[in-house]
Amino acid sequence: MAGAIDGAVLTGTQRLAAVRRVELAIPAHSGRADWIARLAAQAVGAPMGMLTLVGGEDVHFAGCFGIGEPLTSTRRAPLTESLCPVVVSVDSPLVVQDATGSPDYADFRTVRRGAVRAYLGVPLRDRDGRAVGALAVADTGERRWTDDELIALLRTAELAAPLLDAAEHTRSPGDFLHAVIDNMHSPVAACDQRGTLILMNQAMHQAIALPDDGRQADIYNLGAALHSGDGVRLAPGDTPLARALAGQPVRDLDVIIKPPGAPARTYLANATPIRDENHQAAGAVVVLHEVTRQRRAERFRACELRVAEALASAKTLLDAAPALAEAVAAALAWPYAQLWLVDAVADKLHLAGQWAAADLSPGASLTGPVFRGQGITGSVWADGKALWVPSVRDARHPRLCAALAVPVHGSGLVGVLTCFADTHEQDRADLTDAVQAVSSQIGRFATHRHTAGLAAQLDRTRDDFITLVGHQLRTPLTSILAYSELLLDGPTDEHTPRMLEVVHRNASTLTAVVDDLLDLAALQSGHATLCLSEVNLSTIVTAATDAARPAADTRQLRIDLDLPDELVIEADPHRLRQVVDNLVSNAVKYSRDGGTVTLRLAHRHDTAELSVADTGIGIPTEERDKLFTRFFRAGNVRHGTIPGTGLGLVITQTIVEAHHGGITLDHHDPGITVTVRLPRHHPAR
Repeated sequence: MAGAIDGAVLTGTQRLAAVRRVELAIPAHSGRADWIARLAAQAVGAPMGMLTLVGGEDVHFAGCFGIGEPLTSTRRAPLTESLCPVVVSVDSPLVVQDATGSPDYADFRTVRRGAVRAYLGVPLRDRDGRAVGALAVADTGERRWTDDELIALLRTAELAAPLLDAAEHTRSPGDFLHAVIDNMHSPVAACDQRGTLILMNQAMHQAIALPDDGRQADIYNLGAALHSGDGVRLAPGDTPLARALAGQPVRDLDVIIKPPGAPARTYLANATPIRDENHQAAGAVVVLHEVTRQRRAERFRACELRVAEALASAKTLLDAAPALAEAVAAALAWPYAQLWLVDAVADKLHLAGQWAAADLSPGASLTGPVFRGQGITGSVWADGKALWVPSVRDARHPRLCAALAVPVHGSGLVGVLTCFADTHEQDRADLTDAVQAVSSQIGRFATHRHTAGLAAQLDRTRDDFITLVGHQLRTPLTSILAYSELLLDGPTDEHTPRMLEVVHRNASTLTAVVDDLLDLAALQSGHATLCLSEVNLSTIVTAATDAARPAADTRQLRIDLDLPDELVIEADPHRLRQVVDNLVSNAVKYSRDGGTVTLRLAHRHDTAELSVADTGIGIPTEERDKLFTRFFRAGNVRHGTIPGTGLGLVITQTIVEAHHGGITLDHHDPGITVTVRLPRHHPAR
């Protein structure tokens, strides 16, 4: 303990009893205590003011002004936190111009931290003249206090007399009752018949912030905003204590208290009138029981039901995303939530759904692009772990204080759920667990849909393979067998070359189908590796187009090119040629005679973009979502004369994705446009 503190004085039995009586009376007058601390600071032009009660082991900061956390929340600190115990020890004014230059004060915490350098304090005494605390002002810099400033502080201390006199009303036999109530965990407050608060325990004081303007605290000017269970702010006359004072008992009423800058808490309020021996109204008393966690658990149970309903009614997770964001925000009672989903092909996150409170309009600072490992959402995307950010600073949205982001795991990382709070939350572990439970529910849906999709795809693949065997394989095999039997059974004649040509053509068709199947299997299994090098994509497109011109010329098709002289990317040249050949071949094959095939190549930022547009027969609307399915051929060509195996687009997509690119189809009349986007620099390098 600092040498300037006299432990014998501070631990005196009668003095400690007096301090305790004042402490019991202070909660009902804490607004006045803060007001006096502020008035003292303003009277001398100091940045800090404090009205303290000094016990035997700690200092109670009953009134504070200009003092930061945690003192303004806890209101208590060790004896060596403040110089006020020195004032009580010497029982006279204490004037310190520069505490850092005195060995008597060097060990005090505020001095070591540089929070206090100059200090001016005067004792506060009860009616019996005992020093129970101090009224003090402080400054962060060296300061020479004047006599006028000391006199101003002494006069301000006189304003604290009503607070100290109020302690006389807590003397025995009521001391024990007040002590019991003050040590209750449940908030308790009572008022007299005029509505003036005559009792408020520490729990109630911490739950509700009282006004700091020096007025007598009553049930109508409580500083914290009181709300009903559904979030509607209560009028002064509708608070539980006011209703009880009016003769209307309150039983198990949900009340939400939103102290400024603190998280909202939910309580069950029970209030009843107090009547004297003549059954006349003497006041009212209210007791609060906190049910914040219970109500939050109920909201999240409702949230899980809403999430289940949204997922059940949606075809895809993307369709359900806005409803999911709204459900989570409602469960948290937070103003903003986002659901980001992973685009595995493009290796990026996109904002699938969001919900914002009516008074919060999300801007670019919250909904802009997300990069792996950067920012709140990007960090969770990178490491797959929940992240709590206790302090969020956004100039566009100063209301937002904190953020929580959790990963959505399905078959791998599916997405990230990011939520923003407008208060500094305390129950971080509980909130994180609750949101993770919802994200797991979303992840299970994604896994189920993925599994169901794979099963459906397997069924389609089996059916399409049967169709392939029945048509694409059996037809050429029948021709091969028939003509080979004729060749074996009969002598050669003028028809022999034509029969051999048919056998060769059909055998080549079978070989192409088998080659495509083996190639696709190798690509999808990873056995076919890419041989990367710097290639000029313009050259590849030109070569593929030149190869397709003879087929186009026979059908009077025009091929238009819009290519730069050079567009260099890192890629496998053989595989890229395969992609372009497939696209150009399809465009020529399915175009009407006399139509046009247009190829455009351009670079956008760090991406190469190739589009192949035709004026062909198009794809039936109901079959467009199946185009990248193995063995699938659209109904308008399946039974026609245009040959095909239904593997070309699948192989093309697989090669593009192996290059970390993407492929899309746009339908127009007539024809379609296929667009391939490839990164100019391969991510694997």
